Amino acid sequence: MINGEYMYVILGSNKLATDVVEELQHLGKESKMIHDLGELNTIDNVETLLIFEEIELEENYDFPVVLYHEDHSDVNEKCADILLTNTGMISSVLVAEVNRYNDMKSTAELITYLEQVERELSVFLHDNPDPDAIASAMAFEEICKRFDKECVIYYYGDIGHPENELFVETTGVNLKQVSSDEIPHIIEENKPLVFIDFSKAGINNSLPINTYADVVIDHHPSEHTRIKDGYIQVEQRAGATSTLLTEHLINSDINIQPILASALLHGIKVDTNGFIRNISKSDFKAMYHLNTLCDKELLEILERSPMNPSTMSSLGTAIINRDISVGVLTSYAGVVSCRDDIPQIVDILVTERDVHSAIVFGKIDNKIHISARSQLTNINIGDILENAFSDIGEAGGHPHAAAGVISVKEEVFDTEVIKELSKRFRREVIKHE
Repeated sequence: MINGEYMYVILGSNKLATDVVEELQHLGKESKMIHDLGELNTIDNVETLLIFEEIELEENYDFPVVLYHEDHSDVNEKCADILLTNTGMISSVLVAEVNRYNDMKSTAELITYLEQVERELSVFLHDNPDPDAIASAMAFEEICKRFDKECVIYYYGDIGHPENELFVETTGVNLKQVSSDEIPHIIEENKPLVFIDFSKAGINNSLPINTYADVVIDHHPSEHTRIKDGYIQVEQRAGATSTLLTEHLINSDINIQPILASALLHGIKVDTNGFIRNISKSDFKAMYHLNTLCDKELLEILERSPMNPSTMSSLGTAIINRDISVGVLTSYAGVVSCRDDIPQIVDILVTERDVHSAIVFGKIDNKIHISARSQLTNINIGDILENAFSDIGEAGGHPHAAAGVISVKEEVFDTEVIKELSKRFRREVIKHE
């Protein structure tokens, strides 16, 4: 023990062992090289023992033991807490380097496209945008500024959810609300079109169905993305589009300011339901980076947003109307004031005891909006929604969370419609259990 600190002990004298000692020194860690295990008796406080010789351990130690061997097949794994081999380390490094290269390549392709743009870009978010979409657009705007490009961020619908209203107010993001009549005129301006957090026109957005994008960045699965000769990134590996934009910011060496970092971190949290749904290594990596930069007070404000009285009323209606059978809950929330109310309601209802999957229907104008959740690991709720409703509307999503919309005629909309839709959903869930 040196200066009362725990130390790393290295058994071995080859080049790898000495390189490890040098690396520990760079990290400010105390270390000592020994030539046999008997020397351990002279060391009081061992942090970790690293062995770089072919040796069999015959006793258990109170500290972690890391054993490096050339060949995994020659080693008894029980002799060490951590076993490292050439093939194991090389394979992990290879995979990490390939992923890093692909991330950098993706960002380079986006930058190459932006450098060729000579005019302002028109950025569209899906209707009634959520924090993930808004934060992602903020990040995209920051990337555009880095390369001396301008963009206008458009959305249709409302930002009526209290959490989203508070999000826009506190971040100061500049969004432009447009009507359905204005959208065609924006498209006719022939400026590059950017889709953020959605990948196909006409689905969950009010763009004409035949609209082609120049840039698409989204984390939702899609087989029908329409794009010109531009840039496309649709990757399910991320639980939020904010994760993908965070990667682009990092790869572009852009300093992420506290407000933007807070927005992106909140966007990831909302889309992963508090970091527990559809979350990936990419999300964790982005979260780690953003957490060091964000404004903690701003995040606390965002997390304390109240529930709208209208949302509370719709929740009450959904609770009364819920029907549970064989672990599947279906419910109708009635006429809702905001599309974002429906996923918030289903997140609550799916937590009821003995419920593993839930769907909530809500009516806005002449459309039925759908949100579904599942806690089962052996089914894909996105596929189930697509199978159940693709012939009468648009639906899809992730393994544990999905959404959709169905157009109905006002005069034929009644409780029988909801019963039929509920049967479709329950039938598909049971089929795939």
